[in-house]
Amino acid sequence: MSTVLSLTLGLLAFSLSIQSFEFLVMLNRHFGPQNFSIGIMQLIQMSRIISAWSAFYQPNVFNLSILLILSILSLLPFDGNFNGGSDTMTFQALVPLWAASLFDFSQVAVHVALVFIGVQSLLSFFIAGLVKCRHLEWWNGKALGKILVLEKYGMRFSRWKFIQNPKVLFFTSATILLFEVLSPLALLKPQWTIYFCVFGVIFNILNAAIFGLNRFVWAWAATYPSLYFCALQISGTDLNHSQ
Repeated sequence: MSTVLSLTLGLLAFSLSIQSFEFLVMLNRHFGPQNFSIGIMQLIQMSRIISAWSAFYQPNVFNLSILLILSILSLLPFDGNFNGGSDTMTFQALVPLWAASLFDFSQVAVHVALVFIGVQSLLSFFIAGLVKCRHLEWWNGKALGKILVLEKYGMRFSRWKFIQNPKVLFFTSATILLFEVLSPLALLKPQWTIYFCVFGVIFNILNAAIFGLNRFVWAWAATYPSLYFCALQISGTDLNHSQ
């Protein structure tokens, strides 16, 4: 369990660092905060990077509390709203880890935190798939085709003709639907969980490359060790004998 916790904290620290670096870039370019000076927000973001790695190297209630406070402060320029799904997933991993630190990372507290993170990660895919299944345009690929040409995502491949090929869109859309709707099956066997996580990383890398959703890759990757932990618990496999 300690291995999964350390891996989760390490990936979360890396994810938060990437997130803060992107916030710094946005602040410097055109996303000036509404309630704080740019200098203060830059200090908050740089402090959060240091705090994230401090929480990884020395996980305790003090370091995680500071990290949680800095993460909340980083959202204030956006009126407290989560700046996209990656921020939401980051908090769904950070808050239970902070809660576990309140109990000095006892076995029960860590167990509950990891299960919560894993379930939230899985639900993010499953619920997204259920929502898509309600719309015929996702089944025939038309919805994906419309999204791929939206300028707000910074689509760089809209001129590639094969992107709008109906067969390509249908196959890609069907693959996404099956991956998301069947995601709960990943918990049945730890080996299936590994395959699911690998596909999830590839899926989010493609999102980053096509839509510019760069933070999605590491925000979700930070939850995958917990997802694997859940699969081990369901299968009754000990972490030291899971290979």
